Amino acid sequence: MNRIHHNKEILVTDQNPTSTSGEEVTCRVCHATYVPDFINDFYADGADPKVGRCERCMMSEAFGVNTKSPHALPKDYENSVCKIGKGAATCAFLTMGAGGFQCGKDSTVEKAIRERLAEGTMRSKGDNCSGAPNFTPST
Repeated sequence: MNRIHHNKEILVTDQNPTSTSGEEVTCRVCHATYVPDFINDFYADGADPKVGRCERCMMSEAFGVNTKSPHALPKDYENSVCKIGKGAATCAFLTMGAGGFQCGKDSTVEKAIRERLAEGTMRSKGDNCSGAPNFTPST
């Protein structure tokens, strides 16, 4: 069934959040890896319950809303690459969210961080990696 939303035709499915029994899933769009729960749903694309989209990406695609939140960091990345606590060498895009440290690149906070860097009002000045999904360290 198709519906019109904000002058845009969208496909509406009877898609419900997938139950994965506490197993970790990865969103195919933003590459966030998490265990689905009451707040963080996961929508499978087909028969495989581990292939699909997180709720944020599903809603963004369906309604054309920019809800790009900062991305979860790989394990121990905040120390090894982001250099937390190292003054100007600390990555300027290192943020903190409910789930721990996150990367602000390719999110709704990136523009504000870049503006503050240009103004010279940030203590952290590093640009230490490529950001999500690969988080390739800068040389």
